[in-house]
Formats: sequence, structure tokens, C-alpha cells
Amino acid sequence: MARTRPWEVSDALWEHVAHFIPPTPSYTKGGRPCLPDRQTFEANVYVLRTDIQWRALPRELGASSTIHDRFQQWEQAGPFKALWQAGLAIYDKLVGVQWEWQAIGTVEIFCAVYALSAGLERLVRLQACLKLLC
Repeated sequence: MARTRPWEVSDALWEHVAHFIPPTPSYTKGGRPCLPDRQTFEANVYVLRTDIQWRALPRELGASSTIHDRFQQWEQAGPFKALWQAGLAIYDKLVGVQWEWQAIGTVEIFCAVYALSAGLERLVRLQACLKLLC
């Protein structure tokens, strides 16, 4: 049986996400080339979906320090917030946001990535589960 890889980003999703990612900084001193943005994003999805520590990131996804550094660069540049806002707008258009019920904290990043990578119906089920827990 083939191993599932839920962190892999589909081409359709990457088309939506790619324009939110800031350009990779160029290093004039040389060195190794940067990881592709898509691979870095997939590694971030893996960390967010599995809730592992950065150092536990499988090497096949990239060096944990590199992935974490790029995550911090992206966090400062703001693409996660923009991605969250875009995902929220799409969800509001398709399903409608219940503004009286909101979750604050790290769940918001997880939900945005989860909605885009796992599909809208899973997000609806996740929202229903979270309502039961609260």
C-alpha cells in the first residue's frame, strides 16, 4: 500500500498559495541554493498538521533549521496572515462564517492550512468537532 503524504500540496493549491510567498532572498556570498518555496511550504504544512517539534522534521522534507528559518522569514513578511484572510474569504463565500463563534490562537493557522490542503468538507467536520469540544 502506498504511504500517504498529507503534507504534499496539490498543483491547484500551490497556484493559490504561491503568490502569497515572498521572494527568496538572494545570497551574494554563494553557498547552497535555497530550497524551493513549494518544498518549504510543504514542510511547514507537515509541522502544522502533525504538531511536531522543528527538530523532529523528517530529513526528506529539508533541514529543520532551514525550514524553521524560512518559516520565521515568512511570518515576518506576512504571507500566513494574507493566506488566512484569503481562505476565510473563500470559506465565507462558500459556506458563510458564523461570526459569533471564533477560535483564537494557533488553531487559526492550522485551520487555514488544513482547509486549503485537506478540503472544505474536512474543515466543516473539524469545525463541528471543535464546537462539540468547547
